[in-house]
Amino acid sequence: MNQFVTAVFLTIISSIPLVADEVWHTSFREARDKARELKVPLILNFTGSDWCVWCQKLESELYSDTKFIEAANEKYVAVKLDFPRRKRLPLKLERQNNELQHKFAVRAYPTVIWLEAASGREIYRHNYLQTDAEMYILQLGKLADLNR
Repeated sequence: MNQFVTAVFLTIISSIPLVADEVWHTSFREARDKARELKVPLILNFTGSDWCVWCQKLESELYSDTKFIEAANEKYVAVKLDFPRRKRLPLKLERQNNELQHKFAVRAYPTVIWLEAASGREIYRHNYLQTDAEMYILQLGKLADLNR
């Protein structure tokens, strides 16, 4: 009986998506369409998840903060464009990421680009920022409001 309860518990837990995973899309087109529908900014996070120290710091210090996660789920649509070195992405995803890297002239990691979804116009661009989630959300919310 104890093994049965453990198995049921693990099945339930594994089926619950992590909140942080819900924030980041991988398909640019789907995210752009969603942002246009919701009339919210689009965040493009160009990252080297398995090798870039500054990308990892940005993720751990800012993007994994529950305040950012909540705000991103309500006020933005976010896309993670990963350029890993120790693992292979599916070919379609790798091509998409490379095309967007070229289109937006990304030369360093992390590069985070905020776009006005309807027009695709760049609102703001930054690399690693040492800030907390509350200040980040506040400042970028002001930028998004100014650019509407």
